[in-house]
Amino acid sequence: MPKSTGIRVGLAGYKFSSSRPFIRLARNIGPHQIVYNGELEGIALAFEDATRLGPNRDIRIYADNQAAIYRLARPSDNPG
Repeated sequence: MPKSTGIRVGLAGYKFSSSRPFIRLARNIGPHQIVYNGELEGIALAFEDATRLGPNRDIRIYADNQAAIYRLARPSDNPG
């Protein structure tokens, strides 16, 4: 799939004491997706990557989509 087609998701991980990311990830989730799905995918990728760091870590995940954050805080089987 061409880079210019679809919704791209990006992730960067930083240590608190550094301005350089220790991980960078970008993924295209497809041409038939909406931005909301990309936001949820990015948050899910951040949680997946955070689990690889091991227990007892101070991890902060930042997202700028209030609808996605609201949805993650209130899981449901219903769409939307």
